[in-house]
Amino acid sequence: MIIAHGTLMGICFGCFFPFGGIFVRVLSKSPVRIHYTIQLLGLAMVLVACGLGVNLSKGAQLCTLRTPLSSSC
Repeated sequence: MIIAHGTLMGICFGCFFPFGGIFVRVLSKSPVRIHYTIQLLGLAMVLVACGLGVNLSKGAQLCTLRTPLSSSC
């Protein structure tokens, strides 16, 4: 699961987000639609990868400090 977390984050921040910005400048036919589609896909993948990271951290018992703000750990 840690490989999936790292791979998703790497693909998102290394490919999807930069390509979304590049397509706005390069393409002349509906660049905004392509831009926000790629960015939303990247955002969805980041949220999934963050969920995997949170799940991994709970399984590793990294959350040992109990405070009112981190009571869900």
